[in-house]
Amino acid sequence: MYSLREVFRDIRRNSALILSGFLATTASLAVLGVFSLVSHNVLRIVKLVEQRKEIVVFLKDGVGEERVASVEEELLALQGVKGVEYTSKAQAWTEFVKEMGKEEILKAVGYNPLPASFKLILLSEYKNAARMKVLAGQVMRIGGVEDVSYGGEWIERLDRIVRVLLLGTLIVGVFVGLSVVVVMASTTRFIVLARRDMVEILKSVGASDSAIRRSFLIEGASLSFLSSCLAMVVVFLGFRALHNSLPDVEFLEPIHVLIFVGLGTFLGLCGSYLSVRGVLKNIE
Repeated sequence: MYSLREVFRDIRRNSALILSGFLATTASLAVLGVFSLVSHNVLRIVKLVEQRKEIVVFLKDGVGEERVASVEEELLALQGVKGVEYTSKAQAWTEFVKEMGKEEILKAVGYNPLPASFKLILLSEYKNAARMKVLAGQVMRIGGVEDVSYGGEWIERLDRIVRVLLLGTLIVGVFVGLSVVVVMASTTRFIVLARRDMVEILKSVGASDSAIRRSFLIEGASLSFLSSCLAMVVVFLGFRALHNSLPDVEFLEPIHVLIFVGLGTFLGLCGSYLSVRGVLKNIE
């Protein structure tokens, strides 16, 4: 049987050929790594945008404490509302003064014109334009409510942008993934064809296709694993070099790095399998 020890012995014997394949694989995986980094930050931005989607309920002036408590109960009873945050007129004014930095405004105006309000904390599945619009309509029917703000057309445009970003990320991801498989398959095919004589000798002495295929799969998986690790190092070094220019860009989390290495190894295994299977059929 063509053992693992023999696989690495064969790699040493064909170091120049293996090195060229290793560099080609690393380059393709580095492209996948850059795409993973971009995708990670796109999804992070989408998540931050989702967190900013909220409904603010403004109360009428003169609403008493009992009615405020009643409004809170009715808001919490609405489907899709996870929680509420109440801001009194006094608190609203204090926050306004902190932002503006001019306490004399109250003296000039003569009274506090800001209304008390509730901010609705929504479940994630309700943070879209259609459901927020329906929810805003339900809130307006509650007694004591003066107005409701949720972004309206801005939320609709934002939802469209998010859908385009996610769809674009998916399409590019599939394309890059397939490209990596093609590059790895082509590289493995080149390596196998370059060692055609060795394969023919192994077959002549009784080695089965499965045993020969297994050796190349082990070799392909090993090289893909090492290429994935090196590609991630290259991406990280590039990230560090550009970090000062792009301070808001965040690197992949450790679990995502492990997933990338595993995915790169798997893609290499797939490419090796497709390539070796095709080559062995043409070798008698």
